Formats: sequence, structure tokens, C-alpha cells
Amino acid sequence: MIGASGAISGVLGISAAMGDIRGYYWLAIQVLFAFIGTFAAITIAFMAHVGGFLTALVVTKAMIEHERKKRRWYSDTFST
Repeated sequence: MIGASGAISGVLGISAAMGDIRGYYWLAIQVLFAFIGTFAAITIAFMAHVGGFLTALVVTKAMIEHERKKRRWYSDTFST
């Protein structure tokens, strides 16, 4: 179910992790459509969109935090 649309959703998740609030609006719309789609038999895999977005958001946030800790460690270790 993850394909090009999941990848594009991942790009939006990365932008949201970097501070672009519009990505969260897009996520809310996808969750709404996924909910409606369960009753209306819509054939678009909205949960793939949500999954791509959330995966990219979580991974990007983790990478940002790791980089901050690494820079803090280098700064503390090698500062004179």
C-alpha cells in the first residue's frame, strides 16, 4: 500500500518536522478522508498517506534530536 503517495506524504512529514505547520493540516485532512473512506468505500489508500507522513515525522524528529545531542557533545568535549 505504500508507494509514491506514501513517499510524497513522507516529504510533507519532513517539512512538518522542520516547522512547516501546513503539513499538519494536510495530515488532518487525510485522517478525515480515511475515516470517511471506511464508510463510503473510497478506493484511495489514505492510511498509506498517514503512515508515510507519521513515519517521516518521527524519523526526522529523532534525527534532529540525535544531531543536537552530537553537536552538544562535541561542543562540551572540544571547547577550550
